[in-house]
Amino acid sequence: MNKSFFSIILGVLLVTLQSLSYAATEAGFTIRAGDQEVQWTKSQLLNHPARQRLTIPLLNYPNESFSVEAVPLPVLLQEIDLTDSSVLIFTCLDGYSGVLEKKYLLNEDPNAARAYLAIEPDDKKWPPLPKSANPSKLSAGPFYLVWSGPEKSAIPPEFWPYQLSSLDVEDDFASLFPALLPSGYLAANDPARKGFQVYKARCMHCHQINGQGAANLGPDLNEPMSPTEYFNETALKQFIKDPTSVRQWSDMKMVWVKDNIWQDEEIDNLIAYLKHMADRRSDMKQAAN
Repeated sequence: MNKSFFSIILGVLLVTLQSLSYAATEAGFTIRAGDQEVQWTKSQLLNHPARQRLTIPLLNYPNESFSVEAVPLPVLLQEIDLTDSSVLIFTCLDGYSGVLEKKYLLNEDPNAARAYLAIEPDDKKWPPLPKSANPSKLSAGPFYLVWSGPEKSAIPPEFWPYQLSSLDVEDDFASLFPALLPSGYLAANDPARKGFQVYKARCMHCHQINGQGAANLGPDLNEPMSPTEYFNETALKQFIKDPTSVRQWSDMKMVWVKDNIWQDEEIDNLIAYLKHMADRRSDMKQAAN
């Protein structure tokens, strides 16, 4: 297991322990990059000189607008050394984790979406998340990645992680998760290569492939089998668009997915990538041995 991947797994375990003690201590937010580590308590962020009040719609509270205290993400990332190939991986208290596009997080152009870290004040808690699988009535706090003008940059739902705990900056995606990469011979415009980008943006936050990925809240999408091998394509497309219309279970994580957030071309490309990775499974196992 490569060192960077081990550090991500260790980070998730530390976050899990943090979530268990969250009620007894002041929540904190951490950004790690190699030997660099910057930490902020909730109090420090609420008193940050760049803090501002935003009144914006929040994805995970449909049909409502909130006034939230928030600090622009570019301000918090100023102290971190970033390169052109840097990858930012977020981790939440519930283990939800994934890759965020650096170009969106660092944007300060008002004509595009802008990222903020929203902070939940202790004396004015946010409402419980309006989802059925929330028996503890947890809110999106203590920290929530929110966006102003998300439609300006087509920010996907997966880029709104709530109960956020940390950001880890890694040097290079390919060295961190080599088992996720499509074959190098594919053309730049090949549907499978485009589907790899869809997987990174939309699926990696819950699903691994070949045992690699930032989180494993959902089943692996290639081991022991790919969903392209046990779903017919029509049913698989419908399941991706609206999972509850095909299958439901008690601990279902994809209940928030609805067909109006997917474009048909995205689904076609994602399925092309999954088929491609299924075809590569035996070759990748041999290469690993």
